[in-house]
Amino acid sequence: MGRIIDGQTITSTHLDSHGERITREEMFALFNNRPARSPMGDNHNLSRLPVCRSFNDRLEELPDGELAWKVDIEVFDEEAFSKFGGFSIGFTRRHIRFGNGDVEAKLTINTRQFDFEQAAQVVRQVVPRPHVFEVVERIEKADAITVAIIAISTYVALEISGGFFKAIGASLFEAAKKLCRKDVPAAPTEIHYHLHLAPKRVLPIVVLAVDPACELSDVRNVTEESIRKAIQNHVPLQELERAVAAIRPGGEIDLQFVTNQDGEIVYRKNGDA
Repeated sequence: MGRIIDGQTITSTHLDSHGERITREEMFALFNNRPARSPMGDNHNLSRLPVCRSFNDRLEELPDGELAWKVDIEVFDEEAFSKFGGFSIGFTRRHIRFGNGDVEAKLTINTRQFDFEQAAQVVRQVVPRPHVFEVVERIEKADAITVAIIAISTYVALEISGGFFKAIGASLFEAAKKLCRKDVPAAPTEIHYHLHLAPKRVLPIVVLAVDPACELSDVRNVTEESIRKAIQNHVPLQELERAVAAIRPGGEIDLQFVTNQDGEIVYRKNGDA
């Protein structure tokens, strides 16, 4: 076990550095839907190795009447942790749904970086009917976020080849490529797929970061079967917490690292597990 830090505040209902605040109602809702444990990395980027994990979450009333969310922290990587820019929380607010019926996938953007209504209209124009999808606003409380991440998320059963990437997965990628940042237009944007392997739960998850050199045809070449095989070389799906890979030109799955249910790294490319 790594070094333990007790009683770290990750957010509160105080006015933050952006002049915003989380309401008490939002705080209780976020807290009640939290996962049992939460890996923590760099600027909410799930494609990077976890630096630490939080556990033992609790809400505490502060002397000034505000509410604080506190956790204990286990540090995995002391060197990376020493460069950690601080703790912050991420959550979603507005959802715009297109189509009727069950939602097939969601495209999530940080509204400090993208215009929400404008992005929703771009996506609506690109993704064909009768697909049902949502455009979701993500709030991230980090003070400095340089890379914009557009996340395309869905529930997918990797045991079954469902053709997600040939259908709505490809259309949402095409739409994401058309979105322009409002904060720093020339700054980088990454497109990630977040494949949740259990309905209505965040974990386990497969994160696929799309190589900037990839085109639409490369995404369409990805199959759920190729992802499953890459992961199961290192851990059974039922023991998975997170698998991170890159989609390379041609649709190749380039596995980067895998963590198990205990948050332990069981595979790391060019490194020891």
